[in-house]
Amino acid sequence: MQESPFKFLSAFEKEDYRFFFGREEETKALYEMTYDTRLILIYGASGTGKTSLVQCGLANQFKETRWKEIFIRREQNINHSLQTILDQELVKSGGIALGKPEDDVERINLIYKAIFKPIYLIFDQFEELFIINPNEIEQQRFFQFVDGLLKSKAAAKIILVMREEFIAQLSNFEQMIPGLFDHRFRVEAMRYTKAEAAIEKTLNKLAAAHQIEVAQPAAIAKIILQNLTNGKKKLELTYLQVYLDHLYQEAATKKGNTPLFTPQLVQQTGDFEDIIGEFLTDQIAEMEAKLGPGKKSIPIKVLGALITDERTKKVINEEDLDQLCQQLKITRKDLDWCLQTFENMRILKRYD
Repeated sequence: MQESPFKFLSAFEKEDYRFFFGREEETKALYEMTYDTRLILIYGASGTGKTSLVQCGLANQFKETRWKEIFIRREQNINHSLQTILDQELVKSGGIALGKPEDDVERINLIYKAIFKPIYLIFDQFEELFIINPNEIEQQRFFQFVDGLLKSKAAAKIILVMREEFIAQLSNFEQMIPGLFDHRFRVEAMRYTKAEAAIEKTLNKLAAAHQIEVAQPAAIAKIILQNLTNGKKKLELTYLQVYLDHLYQEAATKKGNTPLFTPQLVQQTGDFEDIIGEFLTDQIAEMEAKLGPGKKSIPIKVLGALITDERTKKVINEEDLDQLCQQLKITRKDLDWCLQTFENMRILKRYD
């Protein structure tokens, strides 16, 4: 069986542009903003597709000679991560042969001289800087870098991507970076009508590429949205990709060489709650088997501890994990393994 064409819980990347629908207006507006400023703040609720908008939508607006993206995640320390990635790019680009940089701005300049492309530093999930063992020295040093880059003539721009509930954390650095909030871009949940059109276009595109067969795509799109939204007029894009992936897996089990999408298939599949429940049941059973005898309840305990009664993700700092171990009566080793496994499955992120 061929691999599913749907993203499941992964973000869209540049090469996925043929199947990236429903964000045309946002993509154009964001692209135009890049000409107005060297610092953009992109924010929105979890699941609205912020990373996909940058990695796929925005990336495909530029000619190859006008875009060099460098993605940075904080990891243990955002400044260390930035320097490490820039050093790797220096070696990869050949910029390392052009001089010995003393700071990150000089590293960026050498990379540019080697490739002659404007550099876009994209700090994804930027809220991590404020919610995992927040360190004032680390934060201060990072914004000093931002200030230095903006004051330099380096051919580089900065894009900060973060969840909107943490945006107030930036206010402490507005005095240092007066234009920090000047160019903000809010990514909202996709509206019902846009989502319906996006699903239909995706199905038709995949059918044209002979990756699936589809009967009545417009009807399928309507049923999918009904199952996903329960009457709401907004859609979490993450849920959509999970749902489409599940439909693909179901269709692939039927007779025929190419998975066939029909309204009947969608009706039989049910709503998102059923799908994600089935998926989690299977994954947790697999985790329990790997953990071994006597540890059957550990994965569901860990997952339950990280989800609120409203089914949103809790934010738990690293320093709270030992306390969580005591609360759940499990070892730190087992907790870390569960967290890593859930992160690999993209159910949770380490900072959630």
